[in-house]
Amino acid sequence: MTPALHTRHLTLFALGLLGLLFVVAGCDSDSLGQGPVGPPGPPGQDGDADVRVITFTLNDEDDRGDFRFDRTFSTDSSEVQYETDNEFYPQLAALLTERTVNDGVVLLYVSDVLNENGLRRNGWTALPLALGFDIDSPTGNDPDGFVDYVLTTTYTFDVNHLFVNLVSSDTGTIGFLEDTQGLLANLEGIRFRLVAIPGNGVAGGTGAARGIDYTDYEAVKQVYNLPD
Repeated sequence: MTPALHTRHLTLFALGLLGLLFVVAGCDSDSLGQGPVGPPGPPGQDGDADVRVITFTLNDEDDRGDFRFDRTFSTDSSEVQYETDNEFYPQLAALLTERTVNDGVVLLYVSDVLNENGLRRNGWTALPLALGFDIDSPTGNDPDGFVDYVLTTTYTFDVNHLFVNLVSSDTGTIGFLEDTQGLLANLEGIRFRLVAIPGNGVAGGTGAARGIDYTDYEAVKQVYNLPD
């Protein structure tokens, strides 16, 4: 390349660079203006869920004196089921909405737990709950130190329906304990507490984010400000 051509190329490059600097220096946010408004973002997560609570017993009665739970025995006397719905217990069934049943959490706790001596333990215990019993004699007293059978208290639910089940590991047990110790009369007098948490309180919402142990009523109570 000749010196003349080399000098010309450098001059053109310098002028081009100088012009670019003027363009950049003359541009600011005001001169550029704002772009179009973007689409709205997804809705934010709600705060704490509208958690609802009801405390009840299995022998609750309505204003007419009718029991709010229907009791049914299995044919082999190994299970008894208590059922209610929005017709018999509308105050309770109202908590079991479609939103809560399908997307939320339904918790059931029992306040006092029966053992083979008829004693009770205070505090709210999450269901399902299984207890071993050391009783098989006609008098209901068999202190040999071995578990003769296990009674499990559990529950299921549907929209506007609640089922509480007492299930024995052996046939005939429910009837035997009812005859010898009045088991069901004691069970039906124990307080239960239903806690209904809609979907925005769990499954990626506030409940899951806080890592709540739903089997611990005290932990649930503190998060959702529930009664003692």
